[in-house]
Amino acid sequence: MTVSHQRVLAIDGLRGFAVLGIFMMNVQAFGMVQAAYLNPAIQLDLSGLNFWIWWIGHVLFDQKFMALFSLLFGSSLVLLTAKQTDVGARAWPLYYRRTFWLFLIGLIHAYLIWYGDVLVLYAVVGALIFWLRSLGPGVQLGLGLALLTLAPLIMLVIGALLPPAEMADVAGSLTPSFQQIQAEVAAYQGTWTQAFAVRVSSALDMQLGSLFGLFWRTAGLMLIGMAFYKMGLVSGQLPFKAYRRFAIISVGVGLPLSVASAYVGQIVQWNPLVMVFGLAQLLNYLGSLALALTYLCLIMMLYKSDWLGGVKMRLAAVGRMALSNYILQSLLATLFFYGFALGYFSQIERWGQALLVLAMWVLQLTLSPLWMRHFRYGPLEWLWRSLTLGHLQKFRA
Repeated sequence: MTVSHQRVLAIDGLRGFAVLGIFMMNVQAFGMVQAAYLNPAIQLDLSGLNFWIWWIGHVLFDQKFMALFSLLFGSSLVLLTAKQTDVGARAWPLYYRRTFWLFLIGLIHAYLIWYGDVLVLYAVVGALIFWLRSLGPGVQLGLGLALLTLAPLIMLVIGALLPPAEMADVAGSLTPSFQQIQAEVAAYQGTWTQAFAVRVSSALDMQLGSLFGLFWRTAGLMLIGMAFYKMGLVSGQLPFKAYRRFAIISVGVGLPLSVASAYVGQIVQWNPLVMVFGLAQLLNYLGSLALALTYLCLIMMLYKSDWLGGVKMRLAAVGRMALSNYILQSLLATLFFYGFALGYFSQIERWGQALLVLAMWVLQLTLSPLWMRHFRYGPLEWLWRSLTLGHLQKFRA
């Protein structure tokens, strides 16, 4: 295996690791009312094993895999446009066609399948930061860190300046009444049309709300991802010892911050304003950045070693069809939870949700290598590439 192929395999593996990990938090949004994501005590049991499932999710997964995905998106932007430049082509026409189709896929996902889509956000942010791809890695890193600082500041300022009446409205939306919870449950346990009416409102709220925090965070992380790629961190060019050193430092920073966030949430009984605008949010925000770097380094260490060869190939296969696997998670989860299919919405405790996550991981780690053995792309990757290039691509391997 050539060095360049090893690097591509490592990036695919990192992408696969991210798409699997993100489902750990998404499953809560599929199976419970929207407010339960930030206020875990609002629905279903939160004691014993269920509490520890929430705790593990909050500390090790919440925001961490979104951060990892954003870093990878920025790195992929540099990689994709560099390939165009290398063959003497202009990068922007291909990139913007690609981004347009990603945006459209995201809209379909958000409004017809699941409101928690991130593809629309990634397409919008990616389109804007495209023109910063040629900056030096030091400048990209500085700009990225500045934007990451801006995101929590905006949330803290909003929390400090909102008039009491508007703050009460925000708190009310995050602590719905019993009647409101039952109405949401009834919609998602009802017909597809009933769920659609609620989903449209939730998707629009999420997309508009992302302008205050997620937009700046995502842009900052994409810029840092560009810098990390150029510095060799994402492309696996650093020595094993360097990744190990970064992993030790970042986990030493990120894990205590994330644990402290969970502890603060417990103390304030998951007060929604503290979880969104206050200390719990800030601690988890900072912790997620450090732990995302930890995960990145650990996966790169894995691919630079002789360990777990079969696992590495399976992770890489998941990553090569990350878009298809991401949408497949949504399709299977909605079929399981929503009323137009099996209808288990609001009926599966967190320990049961964790089992569903494990089942999804096994499924995708099993099916993805089998698919990639026979096909060049995942089904949605093939469609996306064909639409971008304007003609059907070869599908069979």
